Amino acid sequence: MRVGKPKFTKSDFRTPDKLSGFVHKIGHEVGNPLTSIISLASILHRIEVGGSDSEKGRAKLFEYCEAISKEAWRIASLNDRLVLFLSDRVGAPSKFPLSGALRRAEMTLKKNPLFEDIVIKRLTSLDEEVELFIDPDQFNWALTALFENSAVAVLEQNSSTPKPIEVEWSLSNSQVTLSIRNFRAEPCTLDLDTLFEPFVVENIYAKRSGLGLSVVASILERGGAAIELEERVVAEGYSFTARLTLPTEAASAKPNATTATTTAAPAQTGTRSKTATTSTTGEVSRWEAKIAPLPDTIRVALVEDERSVGTAMQKILELVFGRKKDFRCFLYGAEEFLQQLEANGVAGEQFDAVLCDLNLGHVSGRFVYETIQQKYASLLPRFAFLTGDRLSHETQAFLESSGRMYLHKPFEAEALIELVITLSSLSGRKTP
Repeated sequence: MRVGKPKFTKSDFRTPDKLSGFVHKIGHEVGNPLTSIISLASILHRIEVGGSDSEKGRAKLFEYCEAISKEAWRIASLNDRLVLFLSDRVGAPSKFPLSGALRRAEMTLKKNPLFEDIVIKRLTSLDEEVELFIDPDQFNWALTALFENSAVAVLEQNSSTPKPIEVEWSLSNSQVTLSIRNFRAEPCTLDLDTLFEPFVVENIYAKRSGLGLSVVASILERGGAAIELEERVVAEGYSFTARLTLPTEAASAKPNATTATTTAAPAQTGTRSKTATTSTTGEVSRWEAKIAPLPDTIRVALVEDERSVGTAMQKILELVFGRKKDFRCFLYGAEEFLQQLEANGVAGEQFDAVLCDLNLGHVSGRFVYETIQQKYASLLPRFAFLTGDRLSHETQAFLESSGRMYLHKPFEAEALIELVITLSSLSGRKTP
């Protein structure tokens, strides 16, 4: 058996040399983004000069703009991870059930098509409910990152019947011990302690940043928790376990002494906007009475072509609904959403709420609405519009004539939550 624990000190990484090295590493991870953007800009200029009105020119223009967007998104994600790693921000610790955190992390994991078939097996009964005391957003990030690490290990088994990820927990002396375990054919080639260091990856050919475990260890350390890795020889090869020791009481967590002087880190990788997060984190409990009568299982579809807006809404809704319900929030483009309805037959029973932006890309929100009217009428009562077009009389007239509920952007988190509660209450699913 081998055991590894974080041994680095974050202050060692806050020197100018180390920070400069991090910037260089991030640049390397995205293939030197400055050079890429300059090169792509040059190509775009040539297309424009040659005439981008041609079909080929328009296709290239879209292709290169999409490439720039992906590079920018990835460097933003890596910067967010770096801030989460270096920060001392404890956040807003509060009590919440472990089962809800596990559901949220599993739902976040399975939004990635690569992991949607991964099986997570709970070895501890959900009847043995325990509560944690730590910042829920940061903990969700850490838990999701650990699930992702385990999911990658499952995929690397290359087996037609891979073993599932195993999760179990226990309560002792006001602390919860949570274990997340996967199985592999070969042992880890590195010393387990070093896996916690920034930018360390076991497989240098894998497209991974090497920041996941570093950020997890940092989040847990400042929240009064701890983590260790354990590798054992088992009949199937090797088991690899991440074991977390988590506080259940306020006294177990570190005081938030540095909040005023440190950078507030985004709680979810890739989501740079902090829209309404602080207003919902400390007030989730006030929604519980309204959420309790809703169906046990809630499925929400967001039809939104602006990814940053969609992911911000996902985060808010999962924070509020995911603690007490089996809640999943799906983000679609218009065409993707209509294909989803077509593929799943009885659409009226599939989603408990649909929030659709009126001004989408190639397929408008009106077309989505008209398609539902014609083909999936049972879904109409749970359909609502989102729009940023507040000044257009024509748009307002259409919204009023449709008879559907709607929200004008920008809207408060409370308005979004109330809308989903109202729509979900119209669902035909079984209530508790």
